[in-house]
Amino acid sequence: LGAGLSAIKYLSQGAPYISPETQKDNNVKISKYADELVDKMNDIIWAMNEKNDTLDNLIFYCKAWVTEYCDAHQLASSITVPQHIPAMAIHGQLRQNIFLCIKESVHNIIKHAAAGRVDMQIQLNNGLLRIEIRDNGRGFDVERVKSGNGLYNMQKRMAQVNGRMTVVHDNGTAVVFEIPL
Repeated sequence: LGAGLSAIKYLSQGAPYISPETQKDNNVKISKYADELVDKMNDIIWAMNEKNDTLDNLIFYCKAWVTEYCDAHQLASSITVPQHIPAMAIHGQLRQNIFLCIKESVHNIIKHAAAGRVDMQIQLNNGLLRIEIRDNGRGFDVERVKSGNGLYNMQKRMAQVNGRMTVVHDNGTAVVFEIPL
């Protein structure tokens, strides 16, 4: 949030000193940053609201977010969720870590994969939540890719919830999260 607010402040402060043509670009950037901040605030509010501490709420929130995000980036998507989701409490930190891993995975697809499609499959099996996010993009080699914060943060988040993350390459990339419930 701080980086986004700083960017808006910087662009706004410079407005009186730039040409009208440049100001149009500035306004587009300010609007983009403001939209991103609103989205981040909505995510924070969702994560903090104890009313959302259920497995079904987590699954359907993630499904809605992935669908909307892919649509906004003209990326086809398919999301499969279990037909029966047991009534189960999921504490806020677990929900937030799972959601942020899904969010980072889809963001990475849009940013790096040159994919045309995202498929997310959520499964529940013997107390294990399994989430697979697959794309049909160019893929990458985890050993050779320039290590950024995204992969590291997802691995760290999975460790915090006693889960694990696996990256599979097969006609694109699949990121699999497995979390004991």
